[in-house]
Amino acid sequence: MGVVLTKHNIYDKTMSIDDYFYGKYKNLGRNIQKYRLEKGLSQEKLSELIDANLKFIGHIERLERKPSFDKFLLIAYVLGVEPGDLLKNPDD
Repeated sequence: MGVVLTKHNIYDKTMSIDDYFYGKYKNLGRNIQKYRLEKGLSQEKLSELIDANLKFIGHIERLERKPSFDKFLLIAYVLGVEPGDLLKNPDD
């Protein structure tokens, strides 16, 4: 009880979804920062380009907020990367 088997792994229902996916959220923030800097964009400019609050990208990069799926896709589009690239470990 409390464990859900999925195709790829085991998810412990006693752990919050945020805790379970913490590594992915961390990768997301680090990759947004990496690709944003490569494109020469400030946090505020990227926020503006995706029609979000000017502090939005900073909040994601610091793991203080999570983007909606639509914003996630839009961030990837503006940065010119595949959405999956934002979730990969940037150290690999």
